Amino acid sequence: MIGGLELLYSERQVNEAFDSMVIEFNNIVNKGCCFIMVLKGGVFTGFELLQHLSLDLIDQYGFIGVSSYVKTDTKPSVFKLTYELDLDISDIKGKQIWLVDDIVDSGNTMQFIVTDLLDKGINADNIHVCTLVERQGTNKFILGDDDIIGIKHTGNEFLVGCGMGLGELYRGLLGIYSFNEDNRKDK
Repeated sequence: MIGGLELLYSERQVNEAFDSMVIEFNNIVNKGCCFIMVLKGGVFTGFELLQHLSLDLIDQYGFIGVSSYVKTDTKPSVFKLTYELDLDISDIKGKQIWLVDDIVDSGNTMQFIVTDLLDKGINADNIHVCTLVERQGTNKFILGDDDIIGIKHTGNEFLVGCGMGLGELYRGLLGIYSFNEDNRKDK
């Protein structure tokens, strides 16, 4: 363990997860679909996939940003858009839309984005999720059979690497690590 980081999934394991995601995409995705990458971590996952998918699968891609204010004992979490979807809704209404993120943890961010897209007139049947990591057992947002998941993680650790960060730290790591403040040697 170095600086509070413990390797959970090596770069090789992450690459294998991406390889299986690409195969799954090539098997189930309709041509001309749209990627919406969730800032910031979803960019890592999205661009890794875009490098390896058939060129005719993705017709458009864009970005959306969401932030949450952490809940307290007296107030629930509040979500807001920090970066409005940069695609014209009328251009993507009939397309298969893939929300791409690094991790689906509680699922609250995905639910917020889906609700926002539904409010803008996108058909719920056209919205799918693609995530590098799904934290199992904590999701309120249920991923379906048509969604694409690279790694199904069951632990409760705070994950970093492959787009996931502690603030802006550790996002660029090519493996996935657990971060434990108590184990940091440099504190």
